[in-house]
Amino acid sequence: MAAAVYVLGLIAPLTPSEGVPALFDVLLFAALPVVLLAIGTVVARSAVLRLLLVIEAGGIVALTLHLLRLQGAL
Repeated sequence: MAAAVYVLGLIAPLTPSEGVPALFDVLLFAALPVVLLAIGTVVARSAVLRLLLVIEAGGIVALTLHLLRLQGAL
């Protein structure tokens, strides 16, 4: 679910053709999926699942930071 929310954000709000994305868009489409993955990490019983959730969250953070740097927001 977190990846789906992030991908929906990549379609338009996080990658505008001009300017930088609004703070609300970054919070909704990038921070919310990371929070969902963090909650999943706490709830997960399997160590392998926890590792995969942390890797997915790290990927979302890394890609978001890269996009923000490309757009001149950072």
